[in-house]
Amino acid sequence: SSTSRGLGDVYKRQFMQLVQESRLTRAAALLDTGATAEAAAREVGYANMSFFYKKFAERYGCTPAAYRRRLPR
Repeated sequence: SSTSRGLGDVYKRQFMQLVQESRLTRAAALLDTGATAEAAAREVGYANMSFFYKKFAERYGCTPAAYRRRLPR
């Protein structure tokens, strides 16, 4: 039915959001250890750097490079 198909779409979106949040959290942790943005993105499964930068900025309010710069040297 269209209702079950609609619910499936909702759950799929929610699942994908959870996956994306998990990947971004892991990427931030990698940046905390000194990894480059490219290395962190690739490690967590992002092949498209533009998409990674966009999603990271949406989640953390800054680019991965700015996030990494906040670390003490």
